[in-house]
Amino acid sequence: MAKTPVIKISNLSKKFMLGDIEVQALESVSLEIYSGEFICFFGPSGCGKSTLMSMIAGLQPPSTGSIMIRGEDLAKMSTNQLAEHRRTKIGMVFQAFNLIQTMNVLENIALPLTFARISKMRRMKRAENLLEIVGMGKYKDRTPNQLSGGQQQRIAIARSLVANPWIILADEPTGNLDSKSANDVMKLLISLNRKSKRTVILITHNPEYIQYADRIFWMQDGKMIKVEANSHVHTAYAGDKTSKHKKGEESQEDEVPDAAEVKEDNFSVEEANK
Repeated sequence: MAKTPVIKISNLSKKFMLGDIEVQALESVSLEIYSGEFICFFGPSGCGKSTLMSMIAGLQPPSTGSIMIRGEDLAKMSTNQLAEHRRTKIGMVFQAFNLIQTMNVLENIALPLTFARISKMRRMKRAENLLEIVGMGKYKDRTPNQLSGGQQQRIAIARSLVANPWIILADEPTGNLDSKSANDVMKLLISLNRKSKRTVILITHNPEYIQYADRIFWMQDGKMIKVEANSHVHTAYAGDKTSKHKKGEESQEDEVPDAAEVKEDNFSVEEANK
């Protein structure tokens, strides 16, 4: 039996006006992504990667073409349905951490569940479980400005997982991090993909990361120019060759769980609402 894609994009194009100039951000992009894949959208800045990601998240409508997520056409969804799609089906991680400085770590992670009308007790329990998953359990009472960049990004990843989404969209998640912190974030994303079977889409222009994807979608000038499958995919991001830390130097970061240590996650917004 043929596999059914979790994401199917057909002849997708996106145009927008920049002043009086029409910009073709995407042109006739077609692709299929399957459940549990680790995918990399790779290309230089301005090639359309982030535009494509935002359209998968339902943040921008297509000019032409279609985006199907598990058989649902995003173009046919209402504004409220798209908001529900982002809140329950999609987890988003950005280069900027986008944490609220007046809230502690636990509150930041639990915040999206507030809009789903989950009880405070359930929200906090869920947030505490995710803190353990990302190796940050001892920092639950700290505010974001008391954490390093790598620690803040791990909190942002935990927040993206709070509604147990099918798909994680990570847009240059290591762009603001030093090499050690970047290594930790990549290791965590790979662990979530391998152990918890999350479908992960990494948007990057860093060639070091493409070796960890199941498939690489190469983009240039708004077009998908090549799709390449990795014959050998690493199951963990070693990162030794990129680390700037000297031997014996104490790291500011905490241990990141290996793939085998990432817990199974059966949280459901629908069940929590009952």
